[in-house]
Amino acid sequence: MQARVRNPLMPLRILRIRTLTGASAARALLVAGMFSNFFVGALYLQHVHGFSAFATGLAFLPTTLALGILSAGVTARLMGRFGPRTIALVGMSTIAVGLLLLSGADQHAAYLPRIFFSYVLLGIGGGMSFMPLLNISMSQVPGADAGLASGFGNLTMQMGGAVGLAVVGTISAGHTRALAAQGYTLVSALTGGYQLAFLIAAASVLAGITVVFAALRPSAASRPRTEPAVEFDEAEAA
Repeated sequence: MQARVRNPLMPLRILRIRTLTGASAARALLVAGMFSNFFVGALYLQHVHGFSAFATGLAFLPTTLALGILSAGVTARLMGRFGPRTIALVGMSTIAVGLLLLSGADQHAAYLPRIFFSYVLLGIGGGMSFMPLLNISMSQVPGADAGLASGFGNLTMQMGGAVGLAVVGTISAGHTRALAAQGYTLVSALTGGYQLAFLIAAASVLAGITVVFAALRPSAASRPRTEPAVEFDEAEAA
């Protein structure tokens, strides 16, 4: 219907902007993987390791601190030197490594060093991924469509997080039930389900890396726009 009205709410022409659609798809896959970890990771720490709610919050502190440090101008300077595409690829790869490390953590894994190091990697990767992808997504959008394009990017990101968590949670719960039916203890079954969830989350991020390679060629993502990205990023963080 939007293609047939004179003043559409959603002009379909913006979908022809490869940097917008490609970066938005990559952000959706990134969020699907990384944000699923915050839900699954909290369950893993509480149900497998017996962490309290307060201790679980402290356990995620390395991720928060790393994100904060990189958001304080570090990523912007790296983008100016190496380009947003390169920084995004490095950041997303770092997140994938962190999730793969978590997928190998069992009920006997201590918080230090494996889980702690994984959360540091997630923070570093997140701090190096979101701003560059946002810059790329807006780099070729006409000024008149900036608000629409920003809304489109945020919508795809939120949908990626919601759908990703639903998929990861459903598969993880099904695997846990299957392990319990085979005679595994509750903790072992839960651990197996959470490990599979982390593995799926890592696969989602790796799929996002593939999108960046395939859809965001260096020539299309070569113009960094540091200032707008900082403003949008702060708005999302709020």
